[in-house]
Amino acid sequence: MKPIFKTLLITFISINACLYAQWVSVTSGTSLHLNTVSVVNSTLAYVGGGSGTVLKTTNAGLNWTTKPQPDSGTITSYSFPTDVTGWVSASNGVYKTTNGASNWTQQLSGKYIKVNFINVNTGIAITYSSGTSSIQYTTNGGSNYQNITFTTRTNLRGRDILMLGSAVWLVLADNSTGDSSFVFKTTNTGSSFSLVFSANEHMLNFDFLNPSIGMMVGNNGVVRRTTDGGSSWSLINIGTSQHLQDVYFINTSRGYIVGNSGTIFKTTNSGINWFQQTSGTTQSLIGVSGTSDESIVIACGSNGTILRTTNGGVTFVTPVSSEVPERFSLNQNYPNPFNPVTNIEFSVAEAALVTLKVYDILGREVSMLLNDKLSPGIYRTQLDGSLLPSGTYFYRLTAGEFTETRKMILIK
Repeated sequence: MKPIFKTLLITFISINACLYAQWVSVTSGTSLHLNTVSVVNSTLAYVGGGSGTVLKTTNAGLNWTTKPQPDSGTITSYSFPTDVTGWVSASNGVYKTTNGASNWTQQLSGKYIKVNFINVNTGIAITYSSGTSSIQYTTNGGSNYQNITFTTRTNLRGRDILMLGSAVWLVLADNSTGDSSFVFKTTNTGSSFSLVFSANEHMLNFDFLNPSIGMMVGNNGVVRRTTDGGSSWSLINIGTSQHLQDVYFINTSRGYIVGNSGTIFKTTNSGINWFQQTSGTTQSLIGVSGTSDESIVIACGSNGTILRTTNGGVTFVTPVSSEVPERFSLNQNYPNPFNPVTNIEFSVAEAALVTLKVYDILGREVSMLLNDKLSPGIYRTQLDGSLLPSGTYFYRLTAGEFTETRKMILIK
């Protein structure tokens, strides 16, 4: 290779960062299916699932504790308008907590599918019983609920419900076949509902990023998008045939879709385009939620699966050189000591699954910088210690049978 061409090639590689998936699996402490997740803020989140399982994290999903069961059946949805006040829908009713899931008070009985509160007073829940779905609405935090009649149709099972101010949307399925879906909407908080859309598709969940734009997902990779508040829904091909279980917008531009076989898709332009991310699991993912600044996004699913990302599902790893190293190696970070950002370079001798983790002085994992397959080469990534306290940390590179650990110091 001519020297000038080699120089240009290395320069090109050096200034073009590669994106690698950055979803990390964390230990949930259960093998039960986890159906729903509510991320309340950058550190606090709740996950719920089978046998009344309620899990809580206060450190952005790194560790989870089991909380008291509100119900012996399945937890189907959460709604937490504040850190400590929230509701769950479950197999035997709707339950409320005012102390961060330390205990629960039953407010409604019956098989509830979804619950959605827009503040500590105003909320709505949907149940299914004896072939009919019904809606319960409250304006006093659940002290009293009003039954709302939204259709005379029978044999419709509620799938999802969403409330934005006085607008409420419902997605229901034909219980006899499960292959027909119906969208109902009201703009007067339930005084009158109208059927705005139906299709011969098995839709499961939906979300709106504003009163006009929303997404709906279902079986066989079906995705629909509306820009007129739900009156019409256009089909969008995102490139999968997997059953899609949930869609969630963290803000007006960014959102996530999760589904079977570890499927995760992300949009950065309000659902117009979607690109697939590497989840690192083949388990079905059923729920997803995150903060509006994307500082933490959590997905949950079958067999106790919980995934988290702190950088939107991607990490920037910069190839420093196309040269194939003779061996794996991990270099000393620079600068060191650092405040708050430091660079870490490492060499990959052959294609391998590479992980790069950071631990505190007690051996607790505080950051996963990389967990993906890399081709041979020399790479650089960064650790941003803005949210870490001053102290001594260790970073460990693992690739196949190779492991190396180095020490670094954060001084603020």
